[in-house]
Amino acid sequence: MTETLWWSDSSPFLQVVPDAAETHAAYALPPTGLFYSARMAGREMADADGVFTQFYEHMRLPEYFGWNWGALRDCLLDLSWLPATHFLLTIDDAEFVLSGSSGERGPFYNALVDAAKYWAAKPELPGQVKTSFRTVLLCSPRALSELSGEMTIRDHQELDVTVVAVARVGVMVEAAGGTGFIDQLKHPSWWDENIAPPRVGDQLHVVVLDASREPPRFSALRRDIDIARRLRDAGP
Repeated sequence: MTETLWWSDSSPFLQVVPDAAETHAAYALPPTGLFYSARMAGREMADADGVFTQFYEHMRLPEYFGWNWGALRDCLLDLSWLPATHFLLTIDDAEFVLSGSSGERGPFYNALVDAAKYWAAKPELPGQVKTSFRTVLLCSPRALSELSGEMTIRDHQELDVTVVAVARVGVMVEAAGGTGFIDQLKHPSWWDENIAPPRVGDQLHVVVLDASREPPRFSALRRDIDIARRLRDAGP
C-alpha cells in the first residue's frame, strides 16, 4: 500500500504510482475546497498532439490555447476558467505518454511540475483557500522503475533532450527529469564545422556528466556517450 500524502507540501508534485497499488483514502483525498479531477488516457497521448488534445478536452482549455508546450504551461498557471481550488490530474497507462516522441517528455513533465510549484508558492490570502495542483501518473508495475527513473537525473544516464535557450557559452535543455546545460565544447558543432550550431527546438541525445551541479551538466558528444556506456557496463 502506498502511504504518500498526495496533497502535503512535502509530497512530490508529480507522482508515479503502479495501477495495482492500494492507496488509503486518507492519503489521496484533497484538503477543504472545490475539487476538480481530470482523468486522461495515456494511450491517446503518444505524441504532442495527443497530449494537447487530452488536456484541451479534460482540462477544458480555452479556445485561445496555442497547442504548444509553452501554451500548455501558461494555461496550467492560470486555470481561471475552472471553479476549483484543488486540481488532480490522473494519467492512465502513463508509460505510453509521448512514446513516439520521448524527447518531448522533458517539456511535458516540466510544465506539470512548474504548475504545481507555482500554485504551491502562491501566498494564501485571507479568506481564500490555497490552490493546490497535483499530477499522478498511473502505470503498469513493470513500467514503474523506468518511468520513475525518468524523473531523476543521474551521472552517466542517457537522455533525449530539447534545446530551449542558446548562449555563447552553451545551451539550456529540457529533459524528462528537469533542465540541464550543455557547454559549447560538449556540442558536436564545436568540433565539426559541418555540423550546424544548436538552435532552440533541436532534439539531442545526451549523457549526464555531472548531476550534482545546478543545472546538471550534459554532453552531446559521441565519445562521452560511449565512455558512459562502458562505465555503466562495468558496474559499481
